[in-house]
Amino acid sequence: MAIVFDGRTAAQTKLQTIGERVAKLDHTPRLGILYPKENTSQETFSRVKQKAGEKIGIRTDLIEVGSHLDTEGICYLIGTVSDSYDGILVQLPLHYGVDRY
Repeated sequence: MAIVFDGRTAAQTKLQTIGERVAKLDHTPRLGILYPKENTSQETFSRVKQKAGEKIGIRTDLIEVGSHLDTEGICYLIGTVSDSYDGILVQLPLHYGVDRY
């Protein structure tokens, strides 16, 4: 017997559950999303994540990463902004020349 999995309903249920947990927090969580400025598809993915975060009560900021930054520069950027956020997401892939690990 086949099982039909409704991914849309599962995602909505999960977002609702997370939103309820977020609402119980004593502050509004903040998420910073770093994405490669020159990559429009990564910007689109980042905006989708931003929209989902805002639906559940998480303030989300998009932070452009220019191609002039190397691995060390990106690590410095993360260190600079980390005190302003509860979490930081780095949207991969970044530009050529940036170490992945």
